[in-house]
Amino acid sequence: MSSQELNNFIHVEGGRNLPGGKFTRNEMLTIDQVQDYRKRNMNTGLYLSAYVYDSTDVKEANLYADFYLDFDAEDDFEKAREDAIASITYLKRKFTYNIPEGLIRIYFSGKKGLHLVIPAGVLGVQPDKHLNEYYKMMAAKIHEETPHGTLDLKIYDRRRLFRLTNSKHADTGLFKIPLTYFELVMLSVDEIKKIAEMPRAIHYEKAYEIPRAKAEYHNIIEKWGQRFGKKFDNSKKYESKPLDFTPACISELIESGPQRGQRNNTAAVLTSFWKKQGGTEQSVWENLTKWNNESIAEWELKNTMQSVYHNDYEYGCSTLEALATCIGEKCPLYRKHAVK
Repeated sequence: MSSQELNNFIHVEGGRNLPGGKFTRNEMLTIDQVQDYRKRNMNTGLYLSAYVYDSTDVKEANLYADFYLDFDAEDDFEKAREDAIASITYLKRKFTYNIPEGLIRIYFSGKKGLHLVIPAGVLGVQPDKHLNEYYKMMAAKIHEETPHGTLDLKIYDRRRLFRLTNSKHADTGLFKIPLTYFELVMLSVDEIKKIAEMPRAIHYEKAYEIPRAKAEYHNIIEKWGQRFGKKFDNSKKYESKPLDFTPACISELIESGPQRGQRNNTAAVLTSFWKKQGGTEQSVWENLTKWNNESIAEWELKNTMQSVYHNDYEYGCSTLEALATCIGEKCPLYRKHAVK
């Protein structure tokens, strides 16, 4: 299926935050209805889905969208700015994406954030059910290049909404506007906000496919397939005698949550433990994501879990003692010969 064959459904939400204004939720429109949506809501507080869908069944639809990045540093605009500039530098590098500066769209959100957008055609993107997951992997790699970590990695769900360009922010009264790279680098936040008092248009260079960017995008798809392409096998359970209690050290690891410097090791230990309790791959994943609380990138966490689960790794007392408190002989699994 090509992008031209999509039915072009989008998900909208928002509306003017004014007396008598109607707040729209979970409404599906076609792209040619957006201007009417803008007019009937006085162009205020409007959001469109980041993705275009080929059906109204969002869970099963193929997705199509430009690649997007969102930077938000609460009240420190300078951190968001520096991260956005670092990301542009990364995207422009010859041996990463090699995307010319003129093909990178920059937006001020109308409040405190910045968005970067790469047209789908630059990457050779085609409609795909897992496009949001590919984009999240791309963003996670770019996140490593940012000095302040303001790049939001939680915005790659299938229903993600983005503020409509040149619509008014209901809180600030400012508009989401495009910026030039010069303006991003050189203007103060007050000067940017002054420009955002009115809608504006920028004449962009027509998007065209960049071979290096397309190759990098397809490399991401291949990596995604290697890590997540196989569905969980919910029928496979631990074949030896399940562990019917939770040792104190494991309870400590679960309750403490992810700790910097030992998150991946702990994720591996917990995967092994929950599997030994008789858990299916799906149930182990659900437990692990709840424990992780988005501390480790989803792709990295899943890679760790699947490696441990499918290779039947087990971890003994010596490993656990390095991660948690050992209660010694009070534990049924305590092994005296392991203690010097």
